[in-house]
Amino acid sequence: MSSHCNKFADDTSLWAALRNDLDLLSQNLAFKCLYEKHYRSIEFFVCGNSGTETDARDAFQEIIMVLCKYCRKPDFKPHVKVKTFIDAIGRRWWFHRLRGRKGEEIYTDLNQLQINEEGEVETNTFVNLPDPIPETEGREDFLAALDQAFGQMEDKCRLILRLTYWDDLRDDAIASMIGSAVGSVKVLRHRCMERLRGFFKEKIERA
Repeated sequence: MSSHCNKFADDTSLWAALRNDLDLLSQNLAFKCLYEKHYRSIEFFVCGNSGTETDARDAFQEIIMVLCKYCRKPDFKPHVKVKTFIDAIGRRWWFHRLRGRKGEEIYTDLNQLQINEEGEVETNTFVNLPDPIPETEGREDFLAALDQAFGQMEDKCRLILRLTYWDDLRDDAIASMIGSAVGSVKVLRHRCMERLRGFFKEKIERA
């Protein structure tokens, strides 16, 4: 995707760079790669759950701090998938914040971290904090409401959000595809996220 990520053949090499404090150049490239590959998914999640873009940036900074702390643990497992780790930590950290709990508690949660053989974080790994989307009928209702809200949006908004969060394209590529300036893409994405939140809130309140 990005030149920053070309150096890393897989997650194992990315973890190695994050752990190596003696090679600051590779470590810096690893941080940039993390941002380019994973920030938008966190932004989409936070903004879709009562947060703002500023909240998303704060959340991602905390996620990186937790990630760095984890990869320096004596029992660190290098086969852990970076994306599932970031997604799991991001969800828990944000819902800690929404509940007014201390951010430091998420560091304690690292002691409960359970990784399966495929390198994925177990869904029940944080026993003291429920999943943000219940694994019951509530989850289906949530996803149905989100799908309906997305369907209410104009075509251009749906396209921009899909290209950003599903296809993980950079702003310059999106700008070229929709015939707009890069700055316009950022403005449009912000407006589209606001509309999506509005439609989604309306669907939830009607349910």
